[in-house]
Amino acid sequence: MMKRLAACSILFVLVAACSGESDPVTAPEASSQIIERGNYRVVELQRGDIVDIVPAVGEIQAAAAVEVGAEVSGTIAEVLADFDDPVEAGDLLARIDPAPFEAALRQAEAQLAMASAERDAASSELDSQRAQLERIRTLTNRGTGSASALQDREFAVRSAQADLARAQASVSLAQARVEDTRFALGRTEIRAPIDGFVLERRIEAGQVVNAVQSAPTLFVIAANLTEVVIEARVAENDVGRIEEGMRVRFTVDAYPDEYFEGESGPIRRAPIRTGRLVSYPVQIRAMDPGERLLPGMTATVEFVHSDARNVLRAPIESLYFVPRDYVPEIPEAAMRLAEETGALSRWDTPETRQVLLASIESGILIARDQSRIFVLENGAPQMRAVRIGIQDVDAFEITSDEVEAGDLLIVGTVDDRRR
Repeated sequence: MMKRLAACSILFVLVAACSGESDPVTAPEASSQIIERGNYRVVELQRGDIVDIVPAVGEIQAAAAVEVGAEVSGTIAEVLADFDDPVEAGDLLARIDPAPFEAALRQAEAQLAMASAERDAASSELDSQRAQLERIRTLTNRGTGSASALQDREFAVRSAQADLARAQASVSLAQARVEDTRFALGRTEIRAPIDGFVLERRIEAGQVVNAVQSAPTLFVIAANLTEVVIEARVAENDVGRIEEGMRVRFTVDAYPDEYFEGESGPIRRAPIRTGRLVSYPVQIRAMDPGERLLPGMTATVEFVHSDARNVLRAPIESLYFVPRDYVPEIPEAAMRLAEETGALSRWDTPETRQVLLASIESGILIARDQSRIFVLENGAPQMRAVRIGIQDVDAFEITSDEVEAGDLLIVGTVDDRRR
């Protein structure tokens, strides 16, 4: 973080050099109050909070929502639930006209009865053939029966056994038909699969539903809204900063002055393309005991990448300021390197050389994990090399002891302001 800010300061200094001046480029205004002291615009260094966020936008959804469809085709006889009605698992929501299914069930039960009767008759016939076979076998053993009669009776027994097997199969098939029609009759009652409330109702009494090709959705049942999810869209340049389990805060237009808290889930890999813009969905789970967050609300989301409390908070624009007459003290080794590379000869005016030296100093500070700011002491700017922590859009954290609360941090000159 510090290296990124320090690199920005070098860039602004060099841009100023290209325009022929060593004045700082105007940066975004800090949130602290800027006051004028002599020819300088300063901010009193204070303690405060800094929150580094990743912005996104998403839509509130119920944590659990189940589509309730029709598994059988028919005419809706009655609708027993409406929008927002509370329901419990098993509650009757609607009923499809059961008359055709009741008739089909009676027909299937009659076919089962016929198949059972035929099975009983086949079983009796088999018993009769077996009894006759035993009598002929006894007579044949005594020498009073013929072998051909015995063979005919054995064949008749095997035929009766086959007839009984077919009859038993017919009974099984008829039983399956009864179970199937009874199941279909039970599916004419549309019941709630979970506890919750009716989020959507898509049917009316008298409407015909066709479940032959796909199950039509009749209701959407949402679980209670004490827990909600947000599918936030994160820009591709920010998605690398998102981690699962990250703290999230968000607002909705209905309660613009109140932050709700949540936690980020996994990043989905399927991109969302809007023209040339690419974003990635990230699911957020949040608790709302008051059930004020409603499905469909737009959430302005902030993934909290890092935060710091009660720290020295300095405006970012203070990193861009370099006094006109500032001449940094550069180590001899760095000066020799600048001479050997020809940098000093190319930057041969006092103004451009001053810019070059300031840039060299910034590079040395970066190598030390430091950055440069100026404080106003006895009416004159004094450079301080500080270590930087996290930042937000307006300010950065100073983690070293070179400055303290109450110091006057220079962000520009009065002349800059008047231009």
